[in-house]
This record gives sequence, C-alpha cells and structure tokens, in this order.
Amino acid sequence: MDHIGIMCWEASIELLERVFFIRYEDLKKEPCFHTKRLAEFLGLPFSTDKEGESLVSKLVELCSFKNLSNLDVNKIGSHSGFGFLVIENKIFFREGQIDDSQNYLESEMMDHLDQVTEERFKKFHLTAFSSEDDEKSDVSIAMQF
Repeated sequence: MDHIGIMCWEASIELLERVFFIRYEDLKKEPCFHTKRLAEFLGLPFSTDKEGESLVSKLVELCSFKNLSNLDVNKIGSHSGFGFLVIENKIFFREGQIDDSQNYLESEMMDHLDQVTEERFKKFHLTAFSSEDDEKSDVSIAMQF
C-alpha cells in the first residue's frame, strides 16, 4: 500500500490545486469554514451574503455526525456489500469525538499506531500534527511540510 501513498503524495505536489487536505480535528473545530473551503476547491463556492451563510450552516447541520448517526437507515439498516456478510450500518458510527480512540485502544496500541504513522510520513518528508501543534497552528492542512 505504500506505493499508492507515494503516488498520491507525488501527484499532490505536482497538482497542488487538485488535492484538498483537511484534518478531522479542523473540520470538527470549524465545520462551516472548512465546508466553504471545500466548496471553493470544487469550484462551487457559496455566495457571501446572509443566504449563503445560512445555506452553509444548514448543510453542516444536515451532514453532522449527530444527524447522520440518528437516521433510521443508520440505526437499524444493514447492507451486504461485502459478499455474503451482512453488516449493520450502525457499526460505522461511534462517538465522532476527537481522541475517541483512547476509549477503544490501549495506550501501547495508540503509541504503536503513532510510531507507524510517523515512520510512514517520514518517507514523504511529512510530520503529523500533534495535539500541541493544534494549539500553535492556525494553518488548516492535513500535514505540515
């Protein structure tokens, strides 16, 4: 799978205007701001008047974790998209909270995942943001160079 990551990263350097980076933490912190960024990236910006702002807010609410996780299809629905295995849709929803992994993984596993991530990022000359960086940075990208 590393070769796919390398190809994607090389493409993102060559075609920077065609790759959109966003971190879940940033999206959670400022959903309207990043929704507008995404729309602009796609070439479909919202209008800057009150109506446009209202539309952004409505869209963010409609696509919110709370709204999507409470839809009947996601609470009681299922699908068999994995061959013979039927999977309940609710399995795809946890709490939607930043750092929620600490409720599911032991600290040793989280440390191991962090280490593997850092090693993989080094191949691309990237550094993952730490929670300390979130406090210092006002730049909203997935990774820093």
